Amino acid sequence: MADIHYQICCALLDQDKQYEAMQRLEKVIYMMNQNHVHYKKDSNLYLPRVGSYYSLLGQFYYKQQHFENAHKCLEAALSVWQEAGIDAKEQGYGTTLELFH
Repeated sequence: MADIHYQICCALLDQDKQYEAMQRLEKVIYMMNQNHVHYKKDSNLYLPRVGSYYSLLGQFYYKQQHFENAHKCLEAALSVWQEAGIDAKEQGYGTTLELFH
């Protein structure tokens, strides 16, 4: 189900409906976190995916100047990537978060 919502999110982005797309992305993250046992069966996919979704959402909030929400999402992305063993700084994902420090 989360995959379908993500596909809808992508379709909305293609239509330049960012706000609606980000609402779908929030739903995707919520669903994946609620069903984390199901998604974590393949943790090689789950953690990087959730981290990317948090990062996307954080960047959206940042562009909308919702800095508190952006900070929370970007911190969540870094936390998930750290759990997955991904070096966020090396990948360039920590760059936006540095704006808050």
